[in-house]
Amino acid sequence: MAKAALTNKEIKQMDALVDDLLDLLEQGSLTKLQVRGIVTHLTIAAAEDNLSEVRHWLDEGRKLIRQPPYADIG
Repeated sequence: MAKAALTNKEIKQMDALVDDLLDLLEQGSLTKLQVRGIVTHLTIAAAEDNLSEVRHWLDEGRKLIRQPPYADIG
């Protein structure tokens, strides 16, 4: 059986999320440890074929990283 894959739209969402994480890291709104934790979480979810979790982060991640426990940046 073929593995499910991310769509081109989802890949663009991933790029946008990573760009946002890097911007927030550069601004000092997120720490290196927080960014690494988020990226690791997404990587493990993808490796375990947990695409529902990956897609949740692609859809909601930019909002999630602006809420505790990740950031207090409003």
